[in-house]
Amino acid sequence: MRIVLDTNILARANPHSTAWPGVCCLRSWNRQIHVLVLSSFLLREGKATLIAAIFIAVSLIANVSCAGERKKGHNFASKLFHFKNGVWTPAPAFADRAGFALSSRGILWIWDRSGELGKLDGELWTRYGKTQFGEPKDRLATPMTRVALQDDVLWKVTSKGVARFNGKSWRLYEEALKTDWPIDMVAGPSGVWIIDFYGNLSHFDDGKWTIQSLNVISSAPPPPGWNHWLDADEPPRLILTGDGRLWVFWHGLWRQDGEGWNEIRLQDLGLSRALLIGHDEDTVWLRSQGSDIVSVAADGTTRERYSWRKMGLSRQPEIRSLTVVSKRIWVATSEGLIVFDGQRWNSMGWPSDYSWIVSIAPAPDGSAWVRGVKVLDER
Repeated sequence: MRIVLDTNILARANPHSTAWPGVCCLRSWNRQIHVLVLSSFLLREGKATLIAAIFIAVSLIANVSCAGERKKGHNFASKLFHFKNGVWTPAPAFADRAGFALSSRGILWIWDRSGELGKLDGELWTRYGKTQFGEPKDRLATPMTRVALQDDVLWKVTSKGVARFNGKSWRLYEEALKTDWPIDMVAGPSGVWIIDFYGNLSHFDDGKWTIQSLNVISSAPPPPGWNHWLDADEPPRLILTGDGRLWVFWHGLWRQDGEGWNEIRLQDLGLSRALLIGHDEDTVWLRSQGSDIVSVAADGTTRERYSWRKMGLSRQPEIRSLTVVSKRIWVATSEGLIVFDGQRWNSMGWPSDYSWIVSIAPAPDGSAWVRGVKVLDER
């Protein structure tokens, strides 16, 4: 199941690219989050209040600096579209700034930063209020949410734990999270997985939650080019391949093997400048610094690799999302939507004025839901 988390797309953006809308503020925002996390930790542990106050002050200064950068940039607008038979149909306005995902039956789910949730089943929209999941516990609890689908069961991270919706009723698991700072979530045949900023990995399977620390990964000396694990410029990413295997992209590429982790070492791809963009049945897909898309197998070999020129693009694009369905490769790029049919690459174009496609979720009927971005004006 391909999960599209584009409400929080900046949290997944490659911090080394300045072409992405808003990326000038990405590092500042991520550092603010880590500053607040660290400040909260110091206060909870009874450390010096003055130290925590200094960290918070640094966060505020970074925010002012980022605001100054934004004034020199551009205004951007995003919109959700349904692409079918060559026609781009816009979704309702309330879905424009929402993250989205498709169930195995093609039901569209959307969610926004406030915690509200909605679904489209056929032609019928149903919307759910955030009060059904609980309000934030304190001022430091972020309003961001994570959502993942396990067949037709929806899982949602809330400020009070993890909520499960089976299509009829909700259940809240308050014991699911160790901290209030989840950063990524996936679900599939092997269960539900959530990782936080500290590297605590929560797993739901056989009706119960377990939590383990990934210190064996984060405490290892990072490869050349990576920073310290506390640097929020490189937050952990999870991905679940079709065979149910969990992969972690965090100062390297790791694949779960029983109770342990195998590091996937690549000879011809610099991971410190790569971006995790998708998966298929048993491989993960990365975008290289030069905008090649690369399929990596568990043994570290390159299964497939395509340059942007081979994909038929006229210039080096930004690529943030890739999905493989029935051997068709769908790629969201700053040059529109492109699809590989097994023999050649084809351009599907883009909706009017929204040439930058940032995320995509193909549906069972061969159509797709995509998020488009356009520049409004210069600030």
